[in-house]
Order: sequence, then C-alpha cells, then structure tokens
Amino acid sequence: MGLPQKGHWRVGIRNPLTHGTSLVLQVLTTSSSVVTSGIDQRYLERDGKSYHHILNPETGYPHVNNLASVTVFSEKSLDGEIEAKRMFFSEEPEKVFAKRQDVIQAAVLITKEKEIKILGLKPKDVRLIDKHFKILN
Repeated sequence: MGLPQKGHWRVGIRNPLTHGTSLVLQVLTTSSSVVTSGIDQRYLERDGKSYHHILNPETGYPHVNNLASVTVFSEKSLDGEIEAKRMFFSEEPEKVFAKRQDVIQAAVLITKEKEIKILGLKPKDVRLIDKHFKILN
C-alpha cells in the first residue's frame, strides 16, 4: 500500500455529536494508525435517552465526562486503542499525552461543547471543516 503522494495521509475526523458521517476536521499525518474512541458510533437508545458504549467498569454505565471523542495517532492500532481509552477516562487527557509520547504521536480531543484540543500536530496540518466547532489551541 505505501504512503500517498507527498508522504502524508489525509484523515477526516467525524463529528462525534451526530450519528452521521459529517467531518469536523481534516488532518495530514504520516502516522501508520489513527484510532478514535467516541460516543457516536456504538450506542443504545432507551426511553428517549442515548447511552454510548464506553462503559465505566466501576458503575457499569457509560462513562460520564465532557469528551465526545478522542483520536490518537500512533504507529500501532492496538496502542492507539489503549491510549484513546486511557485519555477518554482521564480527567486530564493532556497529561496522558505528555506521559505517553513514546506511543502517542498526536491526539485530537473533541468536547460535547464543540471545542477541539489538538496535541502534537502542527497547525498547518489541521483544517477545520465544521465552523460550529472551535479549535482551542
């Protein structure tokens, strides 16, 4: 398969606040793997309420925080899965990123308030597509 022309993959990050396919960001990356954990893809609706699939092992219910999705760029997908969940469950995901830069090359955090935190990516490699969202850094 190899790298695309100019050595970068063009990756779209979906809106985690809808169950559709609309994009929020486009990112250029050379990472081998991009993994997203979010509240939009696997969920259950009951009595008009939506419950996502990322469960808190202490309560058995969906984990409650301000994050809607965490996207991790890494060399290996398994590392990306683990670190995306670790960041999703952390009260301070930026600290997880700082401690785990041996595995995590970059990350994108999207909150339920439509705020985006970009870690480890150059601004020139990120393009905001959905203007209802705001990049914080």
